[in-house]
Parts: sequence; C-alpha cells; structure tokens
Amino acid sequence: MNRSILTPDIIVETLKRSSLYTVLIEGKDDKQIFDYIEKDIKDQIIDFFPCNGRNNLIEVYKRRDEISSKCLFFCDSDLWLFKDCEFETDETLISTVGYSIENDLFEDSKEFVLSLFDEEEFIKFETLINNLSRWFAYQVYLYLNDLPCDYAEKSVLSPNFIQELDVITQDYLDFDYSQIDENLKEKFVDYPHIYLRGKFIFQIFELIFQQRDNNLKYTKRQLFDLIYRQIDKNNNEKILSRNIETIKE
Repeated sequence: MNRSILTPDIIVETLKRSSLYTVLIEGKDDKQIFDYIEKDIKDQIIDFFPCNGRNNLIEVYKRRDEISSKCLFFCDSDLWLFKDCEFETDETLISTVGYSIENDLFEDSKEFVLSLFDEEEFIKFETLINNLSRWFAYQVYLYLNDLPCDYAEKSVLSPNFIQELDVITQDYLDFDYSQIDENLKEKFVDYPHIYLRGKFIFQIFELIFQQRDNNLKYTKRQLFDLIYRQIDKNNNEKILSRNIETIKE
C-alpha cells in the first residue's frame, strides 16, 4: 500500500479488514522509533501503522467505533500542552508527555545526549534553546489567541531562520513578548525540553554537529539510534519503557 496517499477513509477501511493488533502512529519520524520497539516486542505480532500525519490519526481515532480490531493510537501532544483537545478521549489514545516523541526521547536521555557536546557546543546549544523558546512561546501565544502563527515550516537548519532567531533577542519583539501570560513564559524558562517543539531540539543537535571539523557528526536518524540503544527499557521512570509496557498490555 502506498501510505503517502492515505486518508482517514482508507485507513478505517483497511483496519476493518484486519485481525491484527494495531498501533497507529503519526508518520515517518515516529516509525523509526517504533521500528525499534517492534523488534523488542518479539513475543507479540503487532502492526505499527503510520497514518501519514497527526490529523489523519486523530480522524481515525474519532471513528474507532467503526473498527472491530484492537487498536492503540499514539500521537504527539503538540499544542494540547497549552490547550485541551476538543473531543472526548479514552485509554486507547496515548499522547506524548512532551510536545512530541522527540521531546520524550530527549527527556529519557538528557545526560547522555548532552554529553556528546564539548563546552563550547553546549553553550551554543543553550543559546539556541533560549532564543527558540522565546520565539516559540510567542507563537503559542498567537495560537491561543486565534491569531496567525508561523512555525510549522520553520527549520533550525535554515540559515535564514537562524538569522531571524538572532534578531529575536533585540528590542523589537519586547512589546509583543510582554503580552504573553507569565505562566506560559515560565513553562519555557523552566522546562524548554518539554514545551519547545521537539523537531527544533533535534535540529539544533544536527546543526551543531554539522559545524564540527571532525567526523563525529550525527544525523537525527543516528541520534535516535544511539538514544534508543542506551535507554534502560526496564526502568519504569523512562517514558519509553512505560510506552512499551502499554503496547504489550
């Protein structure tokens, strides 16, 4: 099946004909991580089904009563971290603790990942995190006030966006930033690794590694692999471990 053209209708009809236990996930980034989980769950036959996007997954979840096979739905919390979702949920919908699955991986492995940086790189990482958090807090403020926000297509790997982030620290944004609720600001000051878009965090890693002179340059795929291998899957304090147990059950 060409899953790049999947629609909620096609997914629902496919699941109606399936007798497998199915874990529905958002897309290709999640698929890499769940591929590792699938290999670890050797005693159960489970189909991990990418839905070609979060919107598709949620629409299928809303129609779960049409599906007789047993399904579990995993999705990113995304902006639900700041505003409750608008529909009723049950125990078959599992959302990430942080903004996305990248945030949860980072939360499970902060000490390990940050140990890959030297002192200068760590300072660069902290600076970019702070600038991004300031900018993203403003994007969330716009979203919560039903105003146009501009973050979906942004990439830390884009030189133009890095220049934009440098400008963010200047006075021009201070007036707008002062309008943001203090509780929202505090979320990004105290827990940026939870509330900042996880895609941005891993793009920072890639950017810093790309700027190295040596050969120790990691892509996001390689980082996912390194992180997954070193996380203790038997430690119930780890988000990944709890998700694996949920799938098994």
